[in-house]
Amino acid sequence: MSKSKLLIAIFIVYSVIILLNMNGVFSIFFNVEAALSPIMLVLTFAIIVIRIKDIRGSHRSMQLYLLFFISYLLISTISAGFFSNVDPDMLILFRSYVISIIVVYSFYQFFIYTYENRKENFVYSFITILLIVSVSFIYIAYVTGFQERWSYKSGLERNSGLFANPNEAGVAANFALIFTVRELFRCKRFFLRIILMLSIAFELFCVVITFSKGGMLISAALFVLIVYFMFINKESKQSKVNRTSMIILLLSMILYFFIQNYGEFYGSLTEVQQQRIDDTFLLSQGVIDDQTTTERMFLTSIAMDLISERPLFGYGLAYFHRLPMVGLGTHNIYTAIWGEAGLFILLLYLLFIISLFFYSMKLKISEDRILVLGIIVIFVINGYSSHNILDDRTMNIMLGLIMAIYKTNSINFKYN
Repeated sequence: MSKSKLLIAIFIVYSVIILLNMNGVFSIFFNVEAALSPIMLVLTFAIIVIRIKDIRGSHRSMQLYLLFFISYLLISTISAGFFSNVDPDMLILFRSYVISIIVVYSFYQFFIYTYENRKENFVYSFITILLIVSVSFIYIAYVTGFQERWSYKSGLERNSGLFANPNEAGVAANFALIFTVRELFRCKRFFLRIILMLSIAFELFCVVITFSKGGMLISAALFVLIVYFMFINKESKQSKVNRTSMIILLLSMILYFFIQNYGEFYGSLTEVQQQRIDDTFLLSQGVIDDQTTTERMFLTSIAMDLISERPLFGYGLAYFHRLPMVGLGTHNIYTAIWGEAGLFILLLYLLFIISLFFYSMKLKISEDRILVLGIIVIFVINGYSSHNILDDRTMNIMLGLIMAIYKTNSINFKYN
C-alpha cells in the first residue's frame, strides 16, 4: 500500500472511531471502557512515522500550542507535588493530556499532507458525512425514546444519540453545522445545495433536542458568523453560493430560532426541557446565575475562592477537574487552567486563542476562514461549560486541522 493510501486509511479508521464515538458504543454494549484507545494511539503514531521525512518547521500557532501545553503540564505537576495534591486522577489526566498533544500534532501533519496533495476536499466531505451520520442518531433517539440506555445518568429528558452526554452531542451537531456550511460555500450543484441546506436545518434542530444550553448558544454565535460571511464580508459576494441560496439558508436558520419557543414543538416539551430552552434565551440576554447555568456559577464561585488564595501557581494538575469539597469539576477550562497552573499559564492559553483568531484573518479562501472561525467559536464557548475540552479527541482533530490550514496558508501553497 502506498504512503498516500495508508494515510487516508488511517484517517478514515480514526475518524470513524472518534466522530461516531465508537469507544462509547463498545462501552455500552460490551461493558469495556476505552476498548479502541490503544488502536487510536497506534494510528496517531503511525501518521507521525509516515510523515517523519516530510516534517518541516511548525507554524507559530502550533509552537504556541506546544509551549502552552508543556508549560501547563510542567507547572501544574510541580504545584501538585509541592502542595501534596498528587492522586490517581492526576496521573490519568497527565497521560490523557500527553496523548492529546500527540493527536493534535499527528493530525496537524496529516492535514498538511492533504493540502499538499490536493486531497483536502475529500477529507472535508468525509468528515461532514460522518458528522451528519453522528447527528442523525440524536434524532433517532428523539423519535424512538431509547436514549435512557445511553445517557450517563437517568432522568435527563434529553437526547444525545451515540454520546452519553447531551452536551457532547450538542457540540458534535455544531461541528456538523459548520462543516456543512463550508461544503455549501464551495458547492456548485443546485440540487446538492438544497440537500446541504436541509442538512443545516436538520443539524440545528438536533442541537435543540439535545437541550444543551451551551450547544444552543454556540449555534446562535455560528448563526451570527454565517450571516456576516453572507451579507457583510466582501469576499462572500464572490462566493459560489448565490443570493437565493443564501436567503433560503438564512430563513432555515430563522426557523430554527422560531421553533424553539413557539408552536407545537415547544408545547410538546416537558417542563424540564422548556426550562432549559428558556434559560438559554436568558443567558443570551446576559442573565447569568445558578438557574440559567445549571449551578455552574456555584462551581465557578468555589473555584474563584480557591484561586484567590493561590493565583500565581495553582493547586496542581487535576485539582479543578474534581473539586474535593463538591466532588465535581469546575466545568470551565479557564478556571481549571488558572486554578491548576496559575495566572501566567492562563495568560499563555489566552494568547494561544488570540493567535488562532489572528491567523484566521490572514486566510485567503472564504470557506476555509468560515470553517476555522466556526471551530474557534465552538472551542472558546465550549470552554466556559467544560473543563475537558483539551483532552477531547474531536477537538484535538479540529485544532490540528486549524493549525494545518494556517501552515499551508503561510507558505502560500496553492491548494485550490
